[in-house]
Amino acid sequence: MDTYPFCTKVLFEAASLARRVDGEVIVFYVINIVEKEAVEQLGDRTQKLLSDIRHQLISINASVSKEIIRVAQD
Repeated sequence: MDTYPFCTKVLFEAASLARRVDGEVIVFYVINIVEKEAVEQLGDRTQKLLSDIRHQLISINASVSKEIIRVAQD
């Protein structure tokens, strides 16, 4: 997930799918520069769109590609 404008659409689609299958949404955000305001906005959007669904917002400071691979392997 990123903070670009289309992330709202991605969250909406993830929420829709999770509702259909009683699933959980995990929003994973790798911060590669300090973007405190962007991270807060993403957290607000996540809470608003996924309030009725089990969800987690995971954000870390690291290299994007390395962290995606590491988390996927865990």
